[in-house]
Amino acid sequence: MKALTISNLSVTKQALLEMAQREPGAWLGIRIAAGLLVMKGWSSSQVAELFDVSRWSAVQWIQRLNQNGVQGLEERPVPAGRFAWRRAFKCSWRAH
Repeated sequence: MKALTISNLSVTKQALLEMAQREPGAWLGIRIAAGLLVMKGWSSSQVAELFDVSRWSAVQWIQRLNQNGVQGLEERPVPAGRFAWRRAFKCSWRAH
């Protein structure tokens, strides 16, 4: 059987990851795919490289799967105030 290929040159890894950033819930699908790849024998480094994330992020996804089952991959709320200093810095930087 012939292997599938992507022939449209506009479809790149970067384009797909950028789309995932814009689409709500897309990263849940990526985390699910990461779990499936680990079940097939992929290393955390391979998963991280494929999805352009840190190896630590891939490890955390798998740890959450092991600790909480499939519910461990669901979106978690970001604590209030987290990264607020970045927003304040960006606003003050733009003002100057």
